[in-house]
Amino acid sequence: RWPEAEATAARRYLAVLQHWLPWLRQQLQNWCRNAVPLQPVLRDLRAENLLFDAGEVSGVIDWDAAAVDHPCLDAARLLRTWHLNHAGQMAAAAIAWADHWQLSNEQRLLLIVLDASGVLLNPVVWFRRLSEASSVPGAVPEVGQRLRLLMSAAEGWQPLQL
Repeated sequence: RWPEAEATAARRYLAVLQHWLPWLRQQLQNWCRNAVPLQPVLRDLRAENLLFDAGEVSGVIDWDAAAVDHPCLDAARLLRTWHLNHAGQMAAAAIAWADHWQLSNEQRLLLIVLDASGVLLNPVVWFRRLSEASSVPGAVPEVGQRLRLLMSAAEGWQPLQL
């Protein structure tokens, strides 16, 4: 049984999903019809997986999720980890990234959809991890903390305006 605070947070998150899933489903279905250029990407590019030396990226760890996909996936994931609960900063960073890489309007829409799917669906992955972590001593607090952070981000999420 979950503590009441976590159960309440989970109920709020489920309400967020009920609100946004129809929109997200439609967006994802629209993208299923589009052919986009693919290349190798990490698919788990986030701040925790970057190593720094003197303020410069010196390495990337956790290549387990690497696959062929669109580079907007890595951008959406990384930018969101830097600006998880800061919509204005996230939008500014996404615009700067899109401008720097000269993304087309179509690619900007893809960035919006990939950000949405990451923020809205990532807690589902962490719910699973929380259930698995109960058998690993000491893992539950860390997984629970991450899950609460992600649910909070989903609660405050709005589609990017690029």
